[in-house]
Amino acid sequence: MAAFATLALGWSRMYRPACGWCLIAIQCVATGVGYGLFFRLQQVGGPVYVSQMSYVNTAVGVGFGVLLFGESLSLWIWLALALIVTGVLLVNRVGNTARP
Repeated sequence: MAAFATLALGWSRMYRPACGWCLIAIQCVATGVGYGLFFRLQQVGGPVYVSQMSYVNTAVGVGFGVLLFGESLSLWIWLALALIVTGVLLVNRVGNTARP
């Protein structure tokens, strides 16, 4: 959150020696809220659902790299992203039943 606020407001306007502590405080609050929401998500969705978040985070991070920073991806990265999406979809299929 603090990184997006910095990008949105412009680093030159936002950065002042006294404002560095503001960014640290914002980041601490954002981390605390995210930490609390993570455990709430685990309570609601279960551990299998939460374990998939790291894979989704990877795909989102790659997407931001392409959109915001103009990174170019190799064929291997696109194949890996396709495998991530396929795996998440297979695990979350409707009608997917547990087997003994």
